[in-house]
Amino acid sequence: SAASDVYKRQIEIPLLFRYHFRFNKLSVFATLGSSAIVYSGYRVSTVNSSNGELFSAVSNDQFGVVQLNAIFGAGVSYRLMGGLELKLEPVFRQKIKSQDEFLRDFKSNSGSLNAGLTYRF
Repeated sequence: SAASDVYKRQIEIPLLFRYHFRFNKLSVFATLGSSAIVYSGYRVSTVNSSNGELFSAVSNDQFGVVQLNAIFGAGVSYRLMGGLELKLEPVFRQKIKSQDEFLRDFKSNSGSLNAGLTYRF
């Protein structure tokens, strides 16, 4: 049998442009941008074992900018009071370029739901 272990530490650095359509307390917005994913540590280990015996182990590390993404999103914002706003935004990330040496052909497109409070000065 074979077992794999993936350990990954990464940070995403986005550059986003937003356009807001404001209606009193409610705001609808669109987001367009790109991001770079930087790995500070990425290790893939594979262990093959049979009858509880260890046959081999492989471990590698990868650092630096590994992936560039296009980012698309749209959301709503509701002004609660003063400059305090509640935001909700689904976001889609499309892989543009990958230099990931472990998962080069992996389709790493992703979606997320961003939610939070924003205060405008």
